[in-house]
Amino acid sequence: MSQTHLKSEGVAQNVVEMLEGIKEQDIRGKGDFVNKLEDTIGKEQTSKYKSLIMKHSLAHSVLPHSLNSSIHRFVINVFGNLTVLVVGYIASLFQPAPTRDELKLATCWTRND
Repeated sequence: MSQTHLKSEGVAQNVVEMLEGIKEQDIRGKGDFVNKLEDTIGKEQTSKYKSLIMKHSLAHSVLPHSLNSSIHRFVINVFGNLTVLVVGYIASLFQPAPTRDELKLATCWTRND
């Protein structure tokens, strides 16, 4: 969030200074961001400047950083699971199916020990 840009769009100097306190905080979505704004600059100032602050936060990667961290984990999990599925399927094309006796040895609940 650039102080210069916010000031040039009419955000009060004292509000810009207060925003420095939340610049490096972990923010989980728009609702969390608005709550932190209200806690930092008050409800009146938040309602007055929220759209400008949000615009500059998005432009300067304050808000997306936190959102991307949760999206990033999701994407890694999805693509990781898809990779395992595809590799397992391809491997099964080249491996012969296990016999009944091989399956019995691989599973403890089918053994008659």
